[in-house]
Amino acid sequence: MKKFWKVSANAVLAAALVSSVALATPAQAATVSQETSQVSQVNKNLKTNVLANISAMTAYITTGE
Repeated sequence: MKKFWKVSANAVLAAALVSSVALATPAQAATVSQETSQVSQVNKNLKTNVLANISAMTAYITTGE
């Protein structure tokens, strides 16, 4: 009888663990998607700033040295 209760308890714990992981996955996916979007926006802003200021930076760049 003790074995039955141990197996039953383990089954309930396993079911709870699986369901909690399944519930957390959409929230994590939304967070990752938002972070990816933010990184993409930062990269876009960086490219825009570099291209806009490339003429100002040429005074500080030397080649062949």
